[in-house]
Amino acid sequence: MSMTLKTASIVVLAALAIAACDRLSGGPSMVVVDLAAVAKATDQDAAMQKQMDDGRSELTAQLQEIAANLEKELNEERDKLGDSPTEEEQQSLQQKITQAQQQYSQTQAAAQQQVQQFEAGVVLQYRESLQPILREIAAAHGATVVRVTDPSLLWFDPKVDITADVIAAVRARESMIASDSGAPEAGTSTSETDSGAAVLSTPETNPQEMEPQADESE
Repeated sequence: MSMTLKTASIVVLAALAIAACDRLSGGPSMVVVDLAAVAKATDQDAAMQKQMDDGRSELTAQLQEIAANLEKELNEERDKLGDSPTEEEQQSLQQKITQAQQQYSQTQAAAQQQVQQFEAGVVLQYRESLQPILREIAAAHGATVVRVTDPSLLWFDPKVDITADVIAAVRARESMIASDSGAPEAGTSTSETDSGAAVLSTPETNPQEMEPQADESE
């Protein structure tokens, strides 16, 4: 019985070894890519940064307008009270000031969440735009998984690094797009939205309607 188990173990180990050899001979099962290097080499990092900056600028302008409107409303309330408001009127004004401060704080918190979601969306759009290229290059290497390099990746064989191939493919795609539709602005992502303002939805004049919002494959 023990001899039979021993023989079976040898057969299993041999089968596993043969399968491993087959996978190795067909290429690596995983390749890695440095997306930050790809973005920098193809000017996508600058394009994404500009998109994010435009979104922040638009949101800042909206917040400033909201603050100005709230201050205007409070000044109008003060003017109505005149120079000698009663104690009850003073208390009422203080309540309105407190409410305005709370409304603006809520607006700021919701706006911060929106800008974080917007920036995450810009990065996600960029990653998704690379999916066809990554799949094609990975398949050419016989790989079934593409891993993005990050600090958790302690070591890898340079042979499985497809970053240079991806950079070349992205540049080729951009050249093809440029030749088909004229020369676009350098570093413009083919999947980015028209502007940051179109994504952000902070109300411009009515803070009461704005409530805080809750909030890859490698």
